[in-house]
Amino acid sequence: MASLFPLAQSQPSSGAISSTPAQQGSEGNTWIQLEPIWQSAQLDATASPGIPHRRLSPVWQLLVLGDGYTTRNLSLLSGQPIGAHILESLAVDPAQEQAPAALDPLGHQVQRRQVWLGSQTDDIPLLYATSWWNQAQIKATLPDPHLPIGTSLMGSGLDVSRQILGLWWGHSPQLEHLFGYSGPFWGRHYWLMRQQQPLTLIYEVFSPHLSQWLGDPC
Repeated sequence: MASLFPLAQSQPSSGAISSTPAQQGSEGNTWIQLEPIWQSAQLDATASPGIPHRRLSPVWQLLVLGDGYTTRNLSLLSGQPIGAHILESLAVDPAQEQAPAALDPLGHQVQRRQVWLGSQTDDIPLLYATSWWNQAQIKATLPDPHLPIGTSLMGSGLDVSRQILGLWWGHSPQLEHLFGYSGPFWGRHYWLMRQQQPLTLIYEVFSPHLSQWLGDPC
C-alpha cells in the first residue's frame, strides 16, 4: 500500500513490518492531528463513567478508554502478532512542537516517533500513533525501535499506567489515505506513566477497519 512518506527498504527486526522510511527533511517534519468535530479534554478515565453511548459504543469505549496495552488489544482483536511500521523518528524542538499536551516533563531533548501498527501478516494499518520521548528514555525503553511500544514494555516487565488526557473525533485526509477509509476517526492522547512519572506522551488514531471486530463506533 502507499505510505504517507517515501519508504526505504531495510531488514526488519522481530515484530517489525518490513519497510521503514528514509529520514525526513523539513517538509516531512510534521505529525498528523485530527481536525476535530468533537473533542473531550482532561478526561480522567479512572473517575469518568465514559462518554454517551450515542457518541461512542460501549465496545469501542473499552478499547479507547481502557488501560490495557494498545498492542495487546490489537493482537487480541486481529488474532495476529502486531508489528510497527515506522514513518518517522527524529529529534524535535519541544518549544516549537505543537503537541497535544505540554512536553515539559520530557526535558529539552525530545524525540518524536510516528508509526502505524498492523498485523505482521498483512499490510492493513489498524492504528496511527505519534509519541514524544526524552531522547535518553526512548533508547533505554525501546532498544529495538521496530517493535511496538507495548511489545517492548511487556517484554521489559516495566510497571506502567495510562493517564488519558483527551479524546478526539475528527477528519484527516492523510489518515484517510493511510487507512483506506473515509473519516471521521476516533483518537486519544495520553501520558504513559512509570512510577507515577511521565514516560511518553502518545497520540493515537484508530482505523475504522477495527469495526469488523468491534462493530460500528456509534
